[in-house]
Amino acid sequence: MRYGWLYTKILEREKYLLLQKYKSYDQKVDLPPTILQDLYWWNNNVLIVNNPIKQPSFDLTIYTDASRTGWGAYSNDTRVNGGWKDEELGYHINYLELLSVFFALKYFAKNRFGCSILLRVDNTTAISYINRMGGIQFPHLNALARDIWQWCEKRNIWLHASDINTKENVEADEESRKINSDVEWELSNSAFEYIVQQLGRPELDLFASRTNAKCRDYVSWYQDPDAVAVDAFTISWQPKLFYAFPPFCLILNSTTLVDYISFTKELRSTSSDHLLITVKRPHRNATAQSISRWIKQVLQESGVDAVVFSAHSARHAATSAAHSAGLSLDLIRKTAGWTASSSTFAKYYKRPLLQQSNFAKAVCIPNNSSS
Repeated sequence: MRYGWLYTKILEREKYLLLQKYKSYDQKVDLPPTILQDLYWWNNNVLIVNNPIKQPSFDLTIYTDASRTGWGAYSNDTRVNGGWKDEELGYHINYLELLSVFFALKYFAKNRFGCSILLRVDNTTAISYINRMGGIQFPHLNALARDIWQWCEKRNIWLHASDINTKENVEADEESRKINSDVEWELSNSAFEYIVQQLGRPELDLFASRTNAKCRDYVSWYQDPDAVAVDAFTISWQPKLFYAFPPFCLILNSTTLVDYISFTKELRSTSSDHLLITVKRPHRNATAQSISRWIKQVLQESGVDAVVFSAHSARHAATSAAHSAGLSLDLIRKTAGWTASSSTFAKYYKRPLLQQSNFAKAVCIPNNSSS
């Protein structure tokens, strides 16, 4: 019976504990409410739910992994990762591996219904708790497995987990060890509560992640399994009362733009609606050719071979780096100005970033040196 195994685990554990206590099958006991809920499920579904003898081929394969740094997942050339909350760091790695599976499903399968998914996991305990829909030995693992399967049940999704050698689980393993230190900043809870007392409790956190969100609804910078959206600058901030504590790197970039606009204010014509203007008088709007020439000059001064790489290469590098960092194709297309059905990125822009490439270092890798 499809999903039926899920609704036997709590009853099995209760039976085991009661037998340990009373040493008899004849003892009468009161069933706790959690078991009654599972019995109600059986009563409502036993005559209408069935399960195929053999599952069809899998519609999606997801690779997952966990480390003490964070979690990572990979599917169809797309990567995603995240860190742990303080309270999660105290859990055993088996729990974190299972939690990684849940996050990966929320990301890769949130819009899927009525499908079968193959999970490639390098932890045998996590595999067992997925394929057996829980267990009776460890209640916290069973509770998490139950959450995973009930999430799937609502979407009519079927899961099967299989083992993968850690050495072969390269992409997910790499993602699980990444640290996004530039965006993981937050106000202390006491400072946040002071703001709440003064201005009211916000409904939406515009710059957050799963580990530091101050509101139930939040917008992340990178892909996040529980975020309501990605990139606060692509959505409307109204009509909700929002809270914004952007990363310092974003504040610095914004400050640079504000300073540039301020310094060039007197040089601009009243009809100018362009951000960049030419250096020489009469300071007209910078054309695409001028911007291209500036970029090429910067590339040359950065040690990049301008014969091989052009200004347009920055578009290749930026979109490829965004994809490598885990951003979805939809967000990349939207930011680059391509339509949702455009195959331009896949055909011409999705390129590997060479580790030794001067261009990649100059354009894609942050400069951490002090100025």
